[in-house]
Amino acid sequence: MFANLIMSTTLGIAVTALVTRALLRRQRRHENAGAGA
Repeated sequence: MFANLIMSTTLGIAVTALVTRALLRRQRRHENAGAGA
């Protein structure tokens, strides 16, 4: 039970980190395009 909880929590954190990185990359791209750089 405890091992499953740790695994699910770790997977959740990993997925959240990947999604956050993707969103940050999109925002940076939009900002760069707006600045013309």
